[in-house]
Amino acid sequence: MNKRLLRSITITIALAAVVAACSPTAVTPGDATAPPTPAPTNVPVTVPVTNVPVDTVAPTAAPATPTEPGQAETPEATAVATAAGPVDPAAYTFAEVADGFANPVLVTHAGDGSGRLFVVEQVGAIRIIQDGAVLPDPFYDMTGQVSQAYEQGLLGLAFSPHYAEDGAFFINYTDLDGDTHIDRCRVAADDANHGGECVTILVVDDPYVNHNGGHLIFGPDGYLYIGMGDGGGGNDPDDRAQDLSQLLGKLLRLDVSGDAATYTSPPDNPFAGQAGAREEIWAYGLRNPWRFSFDRATGDLYLGDVGQNAFEEVDYQPGGSAGGENYGWPYLEGRRVNTEANDAAPDGFSSVPPLTSYAQEVGGCTVVGGYVYRGPSLPELNGVYFFADFCSGLVWVLPAGTPDPSVTQWASTGVSISSFGEDEAGELYLVSLSGTVYRLERGR
Repeated sequence: MNKRLLRSITITIALAAVVAACSPTAVTPGDATAPPTPAPTNVPVTVPVTNVPVDTVAPTAAPATPTEPGQAETPEATAVATAAGPVDPAAYTFAEVADGFANPVLVTHAGDGSGRLFVVEQVGAIRIIQDGAVLPDPFYDMTGQVSQAYEQGLLGLAFSPHYAEDGAFFINYTDLDGDTHIDRCRVAADDANHGGECVTILVVDDPYVNHNGGHLIFGPDGYLYIGMGDGGGGNDPDDRAQDLSQLLGKLLRLDVSGDAATYTSPPDNPFAGQAGAREEIWAYGLRNPWRFSFDRATGDLYLGDVGQNAFEEVDYQPGGSAGGENYGWPYLEGRRVNTEANDAAPDGFSSVPPLTSYAQEVGGCTVVGGYVYRGPSLPELNGVYFFADFCSGLVWVLPAGTPDPSVTQWASTGVSISSFGEDEAGELYLVSLSGTVYRLERGR
């Protein structure tokens, strides 16, 4: 069944129009019968009350032996431990910064010292928040040029590490045929608040209308990292995530330092020169990576990978890794054997277990990868990793860099969390799909 035929069929997905988790409990943006939960002025922060089943695995440990589905582990809830001592989540709030956005899916910065925030709207526009106000004209607008079926649209934005000098930024979107495009763009020569011309440097055919990934960021090494979903369809029907000849279900690493309408693969990519493998691949075995980030202090990578019907997970790669990690999908979901996979894992199969995972039945249906807090305003939170779930609105934290992280519920927000974000200083932001951007602050 091809993707065009699929568009004519009504299907239930977990994060419709953004990041499907294949769960019937999700809210479909734009659906008049089930709108996203309205975002309050200040997202309420609550002290942890429920224990969310999680798996905690040493980030650098040898691959764990998978357990069978349903064997959830439920550790005791603990206080939020930080380098500065225990922290009470009730002392903090996510305060509103700006609202009125159309299905916002990302907030980020240009790293140019301007203090501006850039908000990506799934419908195809990028808007600027400057000095607390949303500018009337979009920074970039490709509305009408992107598909918006289910979780498609304009999904990612990354500014060149040298944006102040070269004015280059990169976008990740699905075209009107539903295929993934990575474009290199330039800011307008005469207006810093407007993007100029774009040229496509990579196109990836997506066979279905879901699992598009969509995120892209520059790593501390200056290369562009791109998260690609497995192409959609339940349980990766064509085993694309494990197929090194395909880009779907992978984390890509590209050198985009040139000015040409193309890219190169860094020579130290793990599959460079390997027959039958795509040299762009940095890691594989992913289902639908929705938001990932590098710890700006250590270079460690944290990646939220959306699950199928049972478990969500956060994957981890230590700074200085040579790449090549296999995160297990579709043979594993979280640390559990995926009994719905089309094939059993081959003999000798091994993978890197997630840093943490949680059961959808209690935690939600779509993990949203976040950031390790490194901002100056809340120094007591230095080294705390935040992540969330779109469907439940829950936010969790864990101490970064620990061999056996203790995961604690931080907040029950009551909103549909589509993303986290950072400003140039490292302050943490939260995005609600219903149209509001928040910043983590001390409670007033």
